[in-house]
Amino acid sequence: ELDRGESGAVSSLSVLLKPSVGDSHKDCYVSMTLVIKLPEDYPRSPPDVSVRAPRGLSEDHIERILQEMRQCAQDHAGTVYLYNLIDLARESLSENNRPSGVCMICLTQ
Repeated sequence: ELDRGESGAVSSLSVLLKPSVGDSHKDCYVSMTLVIKLPEDYPRSPPDVSVRAPRGLSEDHIERILQEMRQCAQDHAGTVYLYNLIDLARESLSENNRPSGVCMICLTQ
């Protein structure tokens, strides 16, 4: 989902992320919506990154993903790196594709 500012430029985007599990959707235990708000001077300034509707993820895991994304933004300042941020988050979900708790309701969408 893309939002555009008054100038028509993309001001934010939301991406539903799930781990890479091939065609087996029943093996998807975690997911989240990544929300990226772009400043007017992106990529010189880093975007504001947040997580909405996390499923099967602990607060610690979410914070680790956000910290890694902030570091990636700092490392790539001045270049176009949105794909890197999205890929980093998806990779983290794939590597940690197990629920953090026992609540099966939290895993349904």
